[in-house]
Amino acid sequence: MSVLANGLLGGAPWGNLSDPLSGYHNTDSRFGGGINATYNLKKTSLYAGLYYNKKNVNGDRMGDASVLQPDGSYFHMVARGERPEWYENYSANVGGDFTLSAHSTLSASYYVGNRTEGRSAFYVYDNFFGDIYKAPINDVPVDDELIYNPNTDSKYGKFQSANVDLNIAFDNNSSLGTSLLYEHSSLRRKLDNRNYDYNTLNIGELEEHFMQQDALPLDGYRLSLDYEKVFDNGESLAVGIQPYILTQQGAFSYDTLNAAQNSWGSYTALENDIELYRGVYAFYTSYKGSVKKLSYQVGLRLEQTDQKLEMSNPNYFNIFDRPAESTYLVNQLDWFPSLHLSYDFSDTDQLIAAASRRINRPPTKNMAPFLYRRHFEVYEVGDPALEPEYISNAEITYNKDIGNQNFALTGFFRNTNNAVFRVNTVYQEENVLIRSYTNAGNTESLGAELNANLALGAKIKLFAGGSLYHFMVTGDIFGYRENNQSTNYTLKGNLNWQLLKSVKLSADLNYKSATVTPQGENERFYLANAAITYTPAMLEGWSFALRGIDLLVSNLEGLHTRAYNNEGVQIFYQEVLYDRYGPILEFGVTYGFNSKSNVKKNAKSTFGDEQF
Repeated sequence: MSVLANGLLGGAPWGNLSDPLSGYHNTDSRFGGGINATYNLKKTSLYAGLYYNKKNVNGDRMGDASVLQPDGSYFHMVARGERPEWYENYSANVGGDFTLSAHSTLSASYYVGNRTEGRSAFYVYDNFFGDIYKAPINDVPVDDELIYNPNTDSKYGKFQSANVDLNIAFDNNSSLGTSLLYEHSSLRRKLDNRNYDYNTLNIGELEEHFMQQDALPLDGYRLSLDYEKVFDNGESLAVGIQPYILTQQGAFSYDTLNAAQNSWGSYTALENDIELYRGVYAFYTSYKGSVKKLSYQVGLRLEQTDQKLEMSNPNYFNIFDRPAESTYLVNQLDWFPSLHLSYDFSDTDQLIAAASRRINRPPTKNMAPFLYRRHFEVYEVGDPALEPEYISNAEITYNKDIGNQNFALTGFFRNTNNAVFRVNTVYQEENVLIRSYTNAGNTESLGAELNANLALGAKIKLFAGGSLYHFMVTGDIFGYRENNQSTNYTLKGNLNWQLLKSVKLSADLNYKSATVTPQGENERFYLANAAITYTPAMLEGWSFALRGIDLLVSNLEGLHTRAYNNEGVQIFYQEVLYDRYGPILEFGVTYGFNSKSNVKKNAKSTFGDEQF
């Protein structure tokens, strides 16, 4: 019998506050825990697990947006307010491994989970007309107006999956693995958005109230057959097939409140039902071997995609310059080669080269043409014509060992074709920005990365690394050609220091430089954390940890976007800064009973987690 249990309690009570407008209590509290148990018999291993976690994130948002008007002025929307977030997960799983014979094993498991996450926003908007720098314009009324815009965006997921695996070893040199998985998950989203008249003294009358929600339950099926043969010379051949089918069918509702009559009504022109069928039928093969000091592995994966997306309302809200359709089809065969080479010059020097190509298919939520009013200034709608993007990667690495130290220098090239961009444009009828996703161009990264694993004496281990690369984004976005480039760099470090036999200090730092985006730039971001772990010798199986998160109070996510018309005139500008408050402390406890045995971890959703 093996048991592994853990618990977590944390927060930042010194940073808790109540939003003065809504009365919402902002907090960074977090707590959770889990337990996994395994019971081993002679030919059977049974396991079960329970898990729960809840995390609140306290923060605010500052925003500045402007939209070009027909008379050449700009409509400005300057906003600020609290923006709390929350995340909650709980799940359970059971399963077992059964030895059928000396050459075959059977495994089965069942997983059920629930996931909720969302955010509220309590923004006050100062709206007015002026020039691009916010200065008044002669003969253009300023029309200064304050709007209070509380809104809540929530997502809900319930997941169930079951799988059965059978593995057969025919002899010492060949094996067959089979796996069958089924998942049913219910996914929902709901957004509640209100606009109130506001002055500096109080909240006025409710002017508009919008509510949108969708329900997109899914069913997923996946079969895997894998055969591997090891030859007498040590080389091996692997072949396999992996078909999967994903189906989703659901509806979107768009309700509005008539503030004068206090009655709800729907915008039937914006409501829709969708049905998605996605079948991917994959075949792969790989061969692995060596010639003297050279090891190699070459592979090829073929994937046939059959996808059909249907909508009951073909006249959906469409921001792209193309006719709307009721059915979108994808029927294509793709190939994905891979190559991995390794050459050992000596026991301390190694050269590795690798190249691969892969596909990234869009989730349904980015394809569904559902119009969501996320804030007073921003709407969001999916693009049913969204296609997969293709990622190619090539890199060469030189590994060098010097005593207990290891150094690795990697040169890399990464390219994404048919890249999916999150793009913005103007919805002139309501003077707001509208966001969507579209295949609009390509991205390229060319650079190098240096990593070092260092042993500083017997008690200190340090990992330090960084990268420097040229990043380029090109594309045609709403008729305007974008060609944005930047020199990017990253820094990362991790320190582990065994202060005492039972006490260890850990610290990490991650830094990302500013980078261009399809329509602007993301600002730099860095985060530092530390932890002290205590494993008392007199309490066998127990471990205690105190963690500090965001110690430099740097969890700031800044970005800005802009777009131009064919004459090169800026049609909109948006600047946003998200501030998630820190630092935060966490206290964790872990207990393991006979935990050196194999304790199964919590399972996860496969299809639902990707679509959530």
